[in-house]
Amino acid sequence: MEVAAQANEEGEAQETGKGCQVVLFLGNFLFIQKLRQEWARPDSNR
Repeated sequence: MEVAAQANEEGEAQETGKGCQVVLFLGNFLFIQKLRQEWARPDSNR
């Protein structure tokens, strides 16, 4: 039982790590999209 519990905890930690990577990836993606929109916008608002 000890080994199974430890393996389960490690599995959950890996899933959490994947979740963090996904959140960071999406955050970067949205940030880049926002920057592209800023660059694509004409300079009339500056």
